[in-house]
Amino acid sequence: MMAHYLAVALRAFAKHRAHTAVSVGVLALGLSCFLAAYLVVSHLRSYDRHFANGDRIQVIFQAMEGPLLGFSWPFTPRSSYLLADLLRLEVPELDAVARLRSGNQTFVMVDGEARRQIVGYVDRPFLEIIDFPVVAGELQGALDSPASAIMTARAAESLFGRTDVVGRVITVAERESADVVISAVIADPPRNSQFGMGFMNSAPFDILLSWDMNDALAPVLPYQTTWFNTTVMTYALLPADGSLTDAELDRRLEALASRHVPDAGIDVQLDARPVSAAAAGMFQSRFQGYEGAEWGIDVLTALLIFAGAILAVACVNFVNLASAAAAGRARNVGVRKSLGATAGQLIRQDLMQTGVMAAAATLAAVVMVVALAPLVPMPYRLALDMPWSEPRFWLFLLSAGSAVTLAAGLYPALVLARARPVTALRLGTTRAGSKWLRTLLVGSQFAVASFLIVAIVLLASQRDVVRDRLLGRFESQYVILNPPPIGMDGPTPDVLAAELLKGPGIEGVTSGPMPFWFQGSRQQYSRTPSLDGVRVLVETLRVGHDYFSVMDVPLVAGRVFSRERDDEDPRTAEEYRARATPLTAVLDREAARALGWSNPADAIGEAVYAVANNPQPMPREVIGVVESLPLAVSDRGSRGAIYVMSTAASARTIVRISKDDVARALAHIDEVFAALEPGRPPRGRTFLDQSFESAYWAYSMVSFVFIALGTIAVVIAGAGLFGLASYMTARRTREIGLRKSQGASSGQILRLLIGQFSRPVVVANLAVWPLALIAADLYLDAFTLRVPLTPVPFAVALVATVGIAWVAVGGRVLRAARIRPVEALREE
Repeated sequence: MMAHYLAVALRAFAKHRAHTAVSVGVLALGLSCFLAAYLVVSHLRSYDRHFANGDRIQVIFQAMEGPLLGFSWPFTPRSSYLLADLLRLEVPELDAVARLRSGNQTFVMVDGEARRQIVGYVDRPFLEIIDFPVVAGELQGALDSPASAIMTARAAESLFGRTDVVGRVITVAERESADVVISAVIADPPRNSQFGMGFMNSAPFDILLSWDMNDALAPVLPYQTTWFNTTVMTYALLPADGSLTDAELDRRLEALASRHVPDAGIDVQLDARPVSAAAAGMFQSRFQGYEGAEWGIDVLTALLIFAGAILAVACVNFVNLASAAAAGRARNVGVRKSLGATAGQLIRQDLMQTGVMAAAATLAAVVMVVALAPLVPMPYRLALDMPWSEPRFWLFLLSAGSAVTLAAGLYPALVLARARPVTALRLGTTRAGSKWLRTLLVGSQFAVASFLIVAIVLLASQRDVVRDRLLGRFESQYVILNPPPIGMDGPTPDVLAAELLKGPGIEGVTSGPMPFWFQGSRQQYSRTPSLDGVRVLVETLRVGHDYFSVMDVPLVAGRVFSRERDDEDPRTAEEYRARATPLTAVLDREAARALGWSNPADAIGEAVYAVANNPQPMPREVIGVVESLPLAVSDRGSRGAIYVMSTAASARTIVRISKDDVARALAHIDEVFAALEPGRPPRGRTFLDQSFESAYWAYSMVSFVFIALGTIAVVIAGAGLFGLASYMTARRTREIGLRKSQGASSGQILRLLIGQFSRPVVVANLAVWPLALIAADLYLDAFTLRVPLTPVPFAVALVATVGIAWVAVGGRVLRAARIRPVEALREE
């Protein structure tokens, strides 16, 4: 019987090739969207599952909330330096607990030659938790000696040109330096690992040293030993016998935090999550700007929902096309039912036909994703790799194809199965389901298309606004130079600036934070030293000499920092205590207004106090007010900025160069560092526009996804409307003949039909706009600069969807409107 159903289906495809091609094509578009979204989400949620203990390894996420201090830090896969030791004491049932600190570019010297490598420091139990494949040496006991090291194969090739380097000595320099012996070489972590160099690594390393060496080379600073500084990854290995579950571990973590976190106005929350959640957690953190209000929306889940919506639109489209085609198949169904075919047999046959098309669409979707993946820029392309060897991938394809078969094919099959044999044989047609349901299905397609068109317009406008405000105001080019690697002193800022300014094309040199990036230094300031006054959350930016002139920040009132005055913050506690004059600060206009000075000149000479978590705040004298400028892409809820002078803390050098002399200016920068830092690799550098792109990358990815989904949704909706137009005009041919015989012109008929097809499209737009408005407002709230919400995106969506509807149905309707009355009246 199934073979017969299949043969019938293949004959139907051959007879209705155009209809079959359109149906399979739109299903393939929807499935390709969902498949791509599944690959991305599966990729990010499967990091490090390949480890032998992957199902038992937990990463401790930490969140912090201080409502009174204006402090909010959503869950990230990093935690306090203090946690690991307390976790060993409080939860002794765990098989192992270990910290990892990584990510710092550090100088490693081999035979007197310095190279930059990413050095990580781990507790010894780390190797009991993570089982790295070994290339040379032995992992067991590899870090028992503080003077031993583990190296990746990539690092060994870079430093020595080979991997058989066990026993070789290297010198690692942070704040101190020491010789270490390589005890093992491990295979490079794969790209889908937080320890690798792939799409979303959160703990990469080239070299691993023991935690004892961390204490020797980079002694822990006082601020690092607080609960509110999340500098490490903390891993825990659950017992193999299942005696401690992840839920019980969460309960114990909550108790640990309540006992040991001091009452400093900030609540600390701890959450144990599978190791595979670390990469997805880091992606979520980057998207929401690390620090700020919790979005409450999981980005990856939202991606699947949107892709699923496109697949649903494709299925709705198929229902419309199949319903339209059902009218032409009614006589065949009537014959079969008159010969004894049951409704169940007809439904199974029709579902078989839909299943074959769904299978073809699934295959086409796989081919489309494979073919288009090379066009996706790195590193996002890595997430689209097909996991051919994973059974769950094939299970996903089977489940998706089956779900599409039922969602798209069941309703048309029921419509045909309910056809009355007498009516079908006499008229050769049948009703293709409820008119209102068809209208609702078409409207839902265009509702989704309208929503996504609004999103596309807003995303494009928002990017233009942010880029223009952050970059457009600069007439010159800027280069940001990385600070010296940890453990290596560079030239003093004044010496470096003096040498750089001697070169061609160099217009200015200063130091300050990385533009547009998360800075991590929000503080509450008040005009009084107590918490009773008005407290304002502002960004604290530590800058060097000439920052305001080099970065084109206009002075509004007072003065800016000067070399001739005692404006620089003390570098040590002794200098701080010995200081005879108040600390100084420069406010921007927004911060001054928030603190109560509507006239910037009134703030000059007044004092402000950093009152958050500070029992005895020292006054800062306001010496100047500058214009407010956007400082970052993400909005962290701050009300302006306060600048303080600190050449020690503002480690990145910012060089302003002429756009007409970039090449010679860059060559001079390299020459200066070669002379001032001989024997070292050149410092890394970033152009200002590159800094913007790095800060904006998560939003760029969201924009790309929305634009792709919106385009595909519009194409699918247009195809669905074409199918409905084909059905309705065929059904109304006799009506059109009667109208024309009564004197109606072709133009009047055309306007009538176009209006009827346009009505559900317009209604769909109006129905979805409130949801689009809420979603747009939520998204734009993430930015320091947001495009105003005007009627333009909604008008564009309306014009675009109605225009697409006219294009989709225009040809078919025009052909129907031009039919001669005598021919139309012959139609039954």
